[in-house]
Amino acid sequence: LTEGDGHLTGSTFEEMTEALPGDWDFDHDGVPETTELVTVEDPEGNARPAWYELQVTDGDGTVLWDRELALAHVGWGSIFACPAEEGENLLVFGPTMYQGWAEYGYELLTFDGAGEAYTVDSGAVGFDTNFGRDGHQLDPEAIASFFWELRGYLQDSTLLVSTEHGEFQTGIPGLELQNYMFGDLLSLDSRSAMEAAVRRQEAEMKAEQGIA
Repeated sequence: LTEGDGHLTGSTFEEMTEALPGDWDFDHDGVPETTELVTVEDPEGNARPAWYELQVTDGDGTVLWDRELALAHVGWGSIFACPAEEGENLLVFGPTMYQGWAEYGYELLTFDGAGEAYTVDSGAVGFDTNFGRDGHQLDPEAIASFFWELRGYLQDSTLLVSTEHGEFQTGIPGLELQNYMFGDLLSLDSRSAMEAAVRRQEAEMKAEQGIA
């Protein structure tokens, strides 16, 4: 709220809540939680929402976990429901890149008996696509290993929400989300094939930048 001419003025964020399809049991108690997507509209009337929020609630309506995503670059990310031995786990994936430097990371989450989320696995890899920059690093083997591990979790998963690359998506198989650099590696069925593909792309980028 702001004050002007003796009156308080402000903008109200309107929310639209939608229950996502699927019986997801993220706390592995045999009872599916409610997974909802909240769309927060821009109060200035812009067509693009201000942000999205994914909420996981228990039978009493208590929010066990939530995460905000947005279509603006700083808010990009993806959340998946991944099969587990009992029920499902949440996987949060954030492939970020700024000026050619990338930091990709994922976090696999589940819940304890008290309903608190905790990390059961995580992975990360960094690389630089500016081959002439001081301190440049791009390790095809490390990139392939990261994507091979990620592929294992995304196999048979469902995308709950993604704003990656400024594009809203939901409800598709996890392996189909490939709209970021090296995302096409998820279509390959071996770590060695992934590494070979990275090396080919590395050679192409070097040639484009005039690096021998």
